[in-house]
Amino acid sequence: MIEVSEQKKEVFRYKKDEKGHLMCHMCDFKPKPTKASPLGNPSTLCHHIQKCHSNDSFHVCPTCKHDFLHKFALETHIASRHPELSQKVKSFHCDVQGCDFESITRGNLQIHKARKHYADLVANHLEIVEVEKKKNYRCKCCQKDSNSSTAFNHHILKCLEDHLIPLTT
Repeated sequence: MIEVSEQKKEVFRYKKDEKGHLMCHMCDFKPKPTKASPLGNPSTLCHHIQKCHSNDSFHVCPTCKHDFLHKFALETHIASRHPELSQKVKSFHCDVQGCDFESITRGNLQIHKARKHYADLVANHLEIVEVEKKKNYRCKCCQKDSNSSTAFNHHILKCLEDHLIPLTT
């Protein structure tokens, strides 16, 4: 059994399988390997342990009862899903002429632009591939794989600007 101390001074335990991959010491959950963490992402494992095995109190939405590990995530949820309860201001505005979309996070604005304004361009640079029997979203520009369309949309706008075309309006 190995103990790891994160930056927050929280300690979590894990074990390794016969190939050296990280595993939860309580239920044998294995975080998915990535290029950056081929033996499993320690942050994913820590999140799993906190969510599934910790007695720590979660931050619960008073309206819909959805729970969050982090207070910031709850505050963002309330501001976007229950704005009448929030003091947060939607400070990210879409710069496409004629669009009045606004968001409390830059990430949501990026997703909006990828889906609403650059959908054709994004689709032309997307290749869906199967990796270990799971669907991945591959960027044709740089060959980066994402395991969700949301992660791909976050990546693609930056990649297109860096490698191909400036996305200005």
